Amino acid sequence: MLFQKRNSRYAIADALSERIRAGKYQPGENLPSRNKLAAEFNAHRNTLKEVFSLLRQRGLIESSPGACVKVASMLSRPLKVAAILPEDYGNMDVLLGINESLKSYDASVETMFYKTPDEQLECLKRLKEKHFSGAIIRPDFSGHGYGDVCKIQNDKLPIVLIENFYPDSKEWHVDAGAFDAGVMAVEHFHKERREPIALVCPGDKFGEAFINGYQEAHFKLKEECHRNNIRSLEHGRTAGEASVELMKIKNPPRSIIYTNPRDVIDGYKALKEHGKDLRCIKLLSFGESLAFELLEHPIISIKRDFKELGRKAGKLLAEQIAAPANQEGQHVEKVKIEFKS
Repeated sequence: MLFQKRNSRYAIADALSERIRAGKYQPGENLPSRNKLAAEFNAHRNTLKEVFSLLRQRGLIESSPGACVKVASMLSRPLKVAAILPEDYGNMDVLLGINESLKSYDASVETMFYKTPDEQLECLKRLKEKHFSGAIIRPDFSGHGYGDVCKIQNDKLPIVLIENFYPDSKEWHVDAGAFDAGVMAVEHFHKERREPIALVCPGDKFGEAFINGYQEAHFKLKEECHRNNIRSLEHGRTAGEASVELMKIKNPPRSIIYTNPRDVIDGYKALKEHGKDLRCIKLLSFGESLAFELLEHPIISIKRDFKELGRKAGKLLAEQIAAPANQEGQHVEKVKIEFKS
């Protein structure tokens, strides 16, 4: 297979990984020379040096005397990865991305769902009982959830957190854009002159990041940011209840931002039941839903690519599994977000 354009070290490493896993190069067999591979993949010889480093980290090749590089005599076992998600998680495309990014590792991905912190704990216990290589988790930090996840981190099992994480964590995570979305949503409504702007969000670190973006945008725009316009969904409060509460304050909002599609649908229905004119109150959701198309009044949405989220999480997890034990520090990938017209 001749590559017509220059390829990155990751693309070449993935292609060679697939060949090794498929048995094209047998354990103990020499790989083609660096010059031959550089010509085939249209890459610089130094790039191949980096490729060999990646393959060595993956346990697929080993050093040998002289200039030859050999396939590892005992290939590392395929990765066994867990994806732990809330039962009502918004978009399963994240699993497509995870599987795609781990394909070259022959990884098997087992999905676990939880409703409560107790059920999340049961999922975390299974990680060691079933000897998983690592996990990708959308964690629930409420109650004892934070301590449960920290214990897994302290036990040095490779994990990647998605969407909900503590900024001071030394672990690996994918930033799903909550802060940026908070800024973007406020700026959008400011241009439309739809102040006051309210926010309905969960009472977790994901919600906190959204609040920080919401407040930052108000600060930059030199607009007043009233705490009373922020409703955190804690202690069993629903998005519908929070939306109705906002309409009762002295200067009710002309626009409301929600952090997920389920909440905006709940808010929409509650406001309509209470006789509010949804032609005058504009709603915005972080995330899309097919249900939006069935509503009488349009809901604005900020789009994020869940498949990209999964790909980046899988890539980070593979890198963490392969990383030296003494490698520390925060490793962050950001997911691009954009308005959906």
